[in-house]
Amino acid sequence: MPRLTSLEKGGYYAFPDEYLPAVASLFAPAAEGGRLLDPCAGEGRALQHLSSSWHLTPYANELDTDRAAACQALFGPIQVVQGDLYTLRASLGSFPAIWLNPPYTWETGSGDDKRRELGMLKHAWKWLAPGGWMLWVVYAHHVTADAASFLAKHCKTVEVWRLPGLHLGEYVHVVVVAQEGPPLDDPALFAQHILQDAAHPRELSVQDTPRYAFPPPRTKQRFVFAPKVITPELALQAVQADGAQFGAGFQRLLQPPPPVENVRPVVRPRGGQLALVLAAGLFNGIVVQTDEGRAAVRSTVEPVEQLVEGTEIDESD
Repeated sequence: MPRLTSLEKGGYYAFPDEYLPAVASLFAPAAEGGRLLDPCAGEGRALQHLSSSWHLTPYANELDTDRAAACQALFGPIQVVQGDLYTLRASLGSFPAIWLNPPYTWETGSGDDKRRELGMLKHAWKWLAPGGWMLWVVYAHHVTADAASFLAKHCKTVEVWRLPGLHLGEYVHVVVVAQEGPPLDDPALFAQHILQDAAHPRELSVQDTPRYAFPPPRTKQRFVFAPKVITPELALQAVQADGAQFGAGFQRLLQPPPPVENVRPVVRPRGGQLALVLAAGLFNGIVVQTDEGRAAVRSTVEPVEQLVEGTEIDESD
């Protein structure tokens, strides 16, 4: 019966909402921010809770049209892509954390990975930032020798946490928390340790203090998060939500120039004064030949205010 239910749902199972606080308590909130990717986001509830708890910017990819629309209602069209995980275009190494809850099914292609859970883990790994954390949500028996070998070669820390009870009354549901980096032990021995950890996982519960911390985000001048094929409808959504017209530089181009201020002197220059000012500017820096030799002219204008009493005022001047 669970297998028939899985086939009907396409292998998709939303992560239970009641265990999201326990997952969130595993990590300290990111002090410098960053991005959180969910390449199989479903309706986005897990991504919304975790990104809010960890102070990370959410990015969602979802194949199903209705579930992708639910993600867009939560995060907007710029941070949501509707499409297959294998066609997602995202900047490599740009996510300090990835929440991967893949569909539980067999791989239909001709690749080496028979299970889709492992194939999607390998494919999504390229988006993980150095020192970033992959949270892989699978059944305990999906942590096979091949999966353990892959994690042992690419991780310096791997721990397996078990959700209470049995999923669908039959399967042990686990969250594999793996940190990218060079392994601290021999990969073969590390893989055996991962398999033992999956056979006897830790019980997932709300932690008193966080066990893990996210790496600082990488600064990249260009960040890409888009489907492989950009339709006119999607392009219009992107332009309306976050187009170039909202940029400060574009807005400055559209602003009308400020009006020219008509500056009038407080005292109107008297006859001959303006000529002296202009002459001072023209003669400044001229080199002339004198009886004493060559000399440079340095001209200055110094305004002097003087109060004169007892003289007649020429009204025409």
